Amino acid sequence: NIVVAANAGGAFSPFGDITTLMVWQSGKVGFFDFFHIFLPALVSWLVPAFAMMWAIPTLKPRRVSGKVELRFGAEMMCFLFLAAIVFAVCFHNFLHLPPAMGMMFGLALHGFYSYRVQLHEGRPGRYEGILGAVSDGPHSFIREVSDSDEALEQIVDRGCVPAFAIDKNHTVTHWNTALKDLTGISPEDLIGSSKHWTPFYKEERAILADMVVDQVPIEEAAKHYHGQLRENAGIEQAYDAVSYFPNIGDGKWLTFTALPVRNDEGDVVGAVELIREVSEFERERARFDLMRTISRAEWDTLLFFYGVILSVGGLALFGFLEAASHALYSGFGATMANSFVGLISSVLDNIPVMFAVLTMDPSMSVGQWLLVTLTAGVGGSMLAVGSAAGVALLGTAHGQYTFMSHLKWTPVILLGYAASILCHLLINSVMM
Repeated sequence: NIVVAANAGGAFSPFGDITTLMVWQSGKVGFFDFFHIFLPALVSWLVPAFAMMWAIPTLKPRRVSGKVELRFGAEMMCFLFLAAIVFAVCFHNFLHLPPAMGMMFGLALHGFYSYRVQLHEGRPGRYEGILGAVSDGPHSFIREVSDSDEALEQIVDRGCVPAFAIDKNHTVTHWNTALKDLTGISPEDLIGSSKHWTPFYKEERAILADMVVDQVPIEEAAKHYHGQLRENAGIEQAYDAVSYFPNIGDGKWLTFTALPVRNDEGDVVGAVELIREVSEFERERARFDLMRTISRAEWDTLLFFYGVILSVGGLALFGFLEAASHALYSGFGATMANSFVGLISSVLDNIPVMFAVLTMDPSMSVGQWLLVTLTAGVGGSMLAVGSAAGVALLGTAHGQYTFMSHLKWTPVILLGYAASILCHLLINSVMM
């Protein structure tokens, strides 16, 4: 039902599917003309949905969470997404520019706003040598630490980030549960001692918190970390560093921030060190980092599209598509041929099928172009491998959704497919 609904929902909008976008950009159908196939697309979903309804038990899904809170910037991100679609339409209809330019303009606005979100969360991206693309510090939300028990308890003991604190005599005063989970050493073994180096090094040496307490100059401190150390941009006399620790678990890269603890007079009387795995830190930074997501585009999919377009272009060059166009559209007529295109798209992907039709460029009315858009969009629902929605669900719903479990519903999906064609021929007859 989800697969059929997803494919039907994308058939009546220029942005609902790649095939509709291809038809719109080719100039075969106007932007608002697509909405004439809203009802046929709805019928293609409602008919099988009505049949599937009787196979679903009358149960309610268990609520996972009682309260959902939106993150900062969520509403604006949604607004900019809709604005990008509006830009694409306006660029094409009013400025006579490719819709992709409007979409890229919207993407640029997303990029600027995603940086605004990172600034709000204390994670502005910046390129430098210590970690590559890093923020101003993995723990830049902390600006100042006082020596009060409440302040240290709030930051160290109640925090979910691995952390410990030492006093001016380098004695451990706090060692939280998260750090115990990371190192395997309990607070009882270290609090009251000066052996806070033992989880990280085999031999006794000063670590970053010690250097903050002793106010060691950054040039001297950097020698202990092979240059992988810097002053924290948000906290005075605090340091950020990164290093590899082979004796923690199977070996981990850790990033850590050491910041001074001050008394009421502003004197340094201790230090707090916060530690995080580099992989976890990078995952934290990746939220709302749109440009980073774009850089990891699915190149395999893009190469697939390139190969499809290249292959279809080769078939056109050698005359095969012209022969196929003559056999289909001249031999059977546009309505039968476009209906057959939907059946082909259930076996092949609908994108190469639609690109082949556009390359054939048969002489058809707007109503027929809408029909082939409808059939190519919803025809892929007949088989699990006929659409991107089905393939995606096969990869996520293991055991529950399979090729054979989809195949048993193919007859009712085919019935909905036929009903959608009849609905289009009935309500849009003047366009045929």
